[in-house]
Amino acid sequence: RNYVSSETLELLVVGLAASKMNTLHWHITDSHSFPYESTSQPNLAKYGAYSSTQVYTKAKIEELVDWAVNWGVRVIPEFDAPAHVGFGWQWGDMEKQGELLSCFQKSPWEKYCLEPPCGQFNILNENLYPIIKDLYEEYIEMFRLDKGDRYFHMGGDEVKLSCWKEDETFQKMLKEKHPDLSATEDETYYKLWGDFQNKVLSLYENDLGMNNSKIVLWNSHLTQKDNLDKISKDKYTIQFWGNLFEEHFLEELGNILDSGFEVIMSNYDDLYLDCGFGPWVGGAANNWCSPYKSWKTIYEADVRKFVTNTYPGSNHADKIIGGETAIWTEQTSSSDILQRVFPRTWAYAERLWTNPDSDVAENEEGSWEEAQVRLAHFASLMKNRGVSSNTFKPQFCLQNTGACVLPRTPSSAKQPIATLLPLLSVLLGLM
Repeated sequence: RNYVSSETLELLVVGLAASKMNTLHWHITDSHSFPYESTSQPNLAKYGAYSSTQVYTKAKIEELVDWAVNWGVRVIPEFDAPAHVGFGWQWGDMEKQGELLSCFQKSPWEKYCLEPPCGQFNILNENLYPIIKDLYEEYIEMFRLDKGDRYFHMGGDEVKLSCWKEDETFQKMLKEKHPDLSATEDETYYKLWGDFQNKVLSLYENDLGMNNSKIVLWNSHLTQKDNLDKISKDKYTIQFWGNLFEEHFLEELGNILDSGFEVIMSNYDDLYLDCGFGPWVGGAANNWCSPYKSWKTIYEADVRKFVTNTYPGSNHADKIIGGETAIWTEQTSSSDILQRVFPRTWAYAERLWTNPDSDVAENEEGSWEEAQVRLAHFASLMKNRGVSSNTFKPQFCLQNTGACVLPRTPSSAKQPIATLLPLLSVLLGLM
């Protein structure tokens, strides 16, 4: 989306390590650009990188992984598919591989993808799969995915069925390969999507010897109740990005947990760091996930308590294996990404590791007021180490602890999660 330099990524790792955040999940490629310079498939960066200087070579990635390991941080790469692909994959016909993409740059874009430029894999083109296998093989080597806990992210979100339904080449291949399937029924495309996911999983596990890996997928239409049987809880961990204040997302999360999947939480109402800025595609005063998520909002994101109260009588909280702040780079780059990530991710580190009581009184241990002083001083220490962050408050306040604090008011005090239960109990009754 926007290129981030290797030097900035190294500083990001330092900032994560200092707060014991032990994972950098790296969504390296997208429909906008393909900055990874593959040795086996050089056309991907040739046709997909923004420029010859905005690429990550194999050597650079290995250097970053070594740097992260030395700081105690694992790097989990994401190769998002079958959506979130575009530039870098448009050369198929020129190389006699057929169309590797469906609906590439098709307009109006909002009909065929969530943001421009559009593109989804033509999952019916068999020439696509050897290319994916080559990339998986390189990722395994560069990111040492055959070592340690063997996490790999396969993406899987924001597929638009209209992309396949209205792509002429895809429809022709569908008729030839699957004459028994209806071209108009959504279930046809969910089946094909599920088949694609199982096929690339087999490439990764069986062809490349990566059995017993931990594969992560975003929640999507494939993880909704009617399609959840297409993937296995024994193979996949689900990263959940949905809004915990929207009923359909709560129902989906409940179904995922009921089915026994482990879950990583990145719910955008608390943990998306790119929210609250002006729109980059127009049409509204702010971007889609506004408002801005303050460090206080993130510090109070006690998701296990939320899950326990939302699904009473279950062991669902035990299935929440971690949390992750997310910074998408449509509106950030090397110049400001550290300030977008920190100090909010440091606040979340304390939530995840110490999990203080989220209902304590003002200024008591575990309260956001008490944490603010500590986090502000921590940010100053990190600035001296070269890791910048958004500034908490005037320096006067740092030098005069307690001088810049207003008492809580009813509107600013944290509302107990229990107040949400009347709404959620109605939803639970429908599940």
